[in-house]
Amino acid sequence: LEQEMVSDPGKQMRLGFVTGLVPKVKAATFERILFRATRGNMYLKQEELDEPVVDPATAEEVEKVVFVVFFAGERARTKIMKICEAFGANRYPFPEDPQKQRQMHSEVIARLSELQTTIDAGNRHRDSLLNNISYQIENWASLVRREKAIYHILNQLSIDVTRKCLLAEAWCPVYAKSEIQDALHRAVTMSKADVGTIFQTIRSGESPPTYFKTNKFTVAFQGIIDAYGMARYREANPGVFTIITFPFLFAVMFGDWGHGILMLLASLWLVKNERKLGSQKLGDIMEMVYGGRYLILLMSIFSIYTGFIYNEFFAVAFDFAIFGGSAYTCRSPDCGDAASAGLVKTGNTYLFGVDPGGRAHAQSCPF
Repeated sequence: LEQEMVSDPGKQMRLGFVTGLVPKVKAATFERILFRATRGNMYLKQEELDEPVVDPATAEEVEKVVFVVFFAGERARTKIMKICEAFGANRYPFPEDPQKQRQMHSEVIARLSELQTTIDAGNRHRDSLLNNISYQIENWASLVRREKAIYHILNQLSIDVTRKCLLAEAWCPVYAKSEIQDALHRAVTMSKADVGTIFQTIRSGESPPTYFKTNKFTVAFQGIIDAYGMARYREANPGVFTIITFPFLFAVMFGDWGHGILMLLASLWLVKNERKLGSQKLGDIMEMVYGGRYLILLMSIFSIYTGFIYNEFFAVAFDFAIFGGSAYTCRSPDCGDAASAGLVKTGNTYLFGVDPGGRAHAQSCPF
């Protein structure tokens, strides 16, 4: 990278150069400013890099080009240095002596080789360490979860300093008393504790909390009731009545047996695959739909029922022959005056639901 320029037969001038990296988006502007600042008395060579470079200032990957600028004179060097600083170019020192250039090249190659060797050794050590950990990560995760659960419960207990023991006060259903005693006895046996756990019923002046036992069918209905308010102790559970009233009131608004069939198929698919879906991580929306699968099932059944009453199939009325057909006919063959003059009753009353001809009647009820 050394050039000589002969201005006179007996006088030679050495060319200086500056190397570095500049962002690709600024390369064209960088070249234009250099040309104007030096009035064309420079030679610029640029080459785009194959891969993005990590900017040492921002630690972000940026597409850059490598450049080398040849110039003559210290004044031109000063201008080029200022322009490089203004454009945020990363300049790298490079000696002008060819021997020092070769020495620097050898040092850089040796350093890169050492760094690559260090990186490879670190990667091998990391892979070996992770491989050993992979066999124990499940046991460690299970142990951490159990420890967190134990300490969470212990934080809720109170310490009896005189007896040097932990005391826990809690409410439980009457039917679960024997189950809790059996669980405590198994815990003492499995842990091989020297002192057993004492379970004793105490009387309290406080009002017990309300507890309603639910299952996978009733939990969605109970959630609706709890969202409005919790019943007091020994009050009737409104969730039992909601199993019928909520789907029916929904069907009164959503009376369409075509849409009801689609909801029925979707809910049956959720019920059929409930074990598979229950073991997976679902999204927020899908988790909510999965939790209310039995609620959607009843809502679809009631929607199909009220849809037949409304005679609605995707907002289209059907004239079912099994129900005797429509009892109304048009006054004229083209039915042009049906909306204004109305229809004429010529048959028996429609056996089930809304008569399909009632939609064209002048006194029809809008839905």
